[in-house]
Amino acid sequence: MNLPQFTHSGEYSISFSRAKNGELWGFRVNSSQLEGVVSTNGGQSWSGVIVLKTGLHNTALTDCHAFSAGGSDFMGVCYSENSTTNSIVGFLRHQDGTSSSAWTDESTNLPPYSGTVSDDHINMAVANDGTVYLITKTDGGGGSIVDNGLYKRATNGTWQLFAVNRGGGWTRPALAIDQSNNF
Repeated sequence: MNLPQFTHSGEYSISFSRAKNGELWGFRVNSSQLEGVVSTNGGQSWSGVIVLKTGLHNTALTDCHAFSAGGSDFMGVCYSENSTTNSIVGFLRHQDGTSSSAWTDESTNLPPYSGTVSDDHINMAVANDGTVYLITKTDGGGGSIVDNGLYKRATNGTWQLFAVNRGGGWTRPALAIDQSNNF
C-alpha cells in the first residue's frame, strides 16, 4: 500500500480500518486537522485527503473501527490530543454509503475528567452489539485524578465516562473484548 500524500510524522501514526461495506479508511491528525483517506477498491487506489475536522491541537493520536447502530453501519474515528491546555478526546462517525466528507462530530459528548486534559493515547474497541469503547490516558495531577478513563457509547448514541485508574496511569492502554464470554 503506497499513500505518498498521506504519511505520518514521528510517533503520530495513521490508523486504518475496513468499513462494513468494504471501504478501507485511514486517519491521522496533521497540521491541526483530523484527516482521512478512503479506498473503495481494496487499497488499489485512494482518495485525496479528506478534512474531517479543523482547529485541533497540532499533535494527536487516532484509532478507528467499524460499528453498527440503529440498523445502520458506520465508521468511527476517535482522537486524543497531546497534553496542552484544553486538549480533548474526540469522536466522529460516518454512515456507510454516504459522501466521504459527511461526518457527524460527537466530540462535545465526551467531556474531560475533572482536573485533566487528554494525553494523546487512545484505543478503541467495538462490541458485537455496536457498543463503542474508548480507553484514554489523561494528563493532570494528584492521586485522585483519573489517569486512565473509559468512554462508552451505547447504540443509541449516549456516552458514559468511567474512571479506570487513578494515581499512576498506563501510558498506552488497550482494550480487548471477549465476545464469546460477554467481557
